[in-house]
Amino acid sequence: MRGRIAMSEPIDFLQQNMEFAIVDLPGNCWQLAAELPAIHRDPVDRMLIAHALTSGMALATADANIRRYPVPVL
Repeated sequence: MRGRIAMSEPIDFLQQNMEFAIVDLPGNCWQLAAELPAIHRDPVDRMLIAHALTSGMALATADANIRRYPVPVL
């Protein structure tokens, strides 16, 4: 078990009822993700890290490898 959150509701339902926004991925994330230190091999996680860094956001994660990057985490 990877500890992922199970979701049975469609994302638009959650967006409306939890009051969160879906934001576009900035184009410069691709370059930053490629330049990140090779701590984490998962390309999706690297993109999440790059997105958080370029957008000034924090990540909610228990992943110890992500916490080794200079990104705010909850």
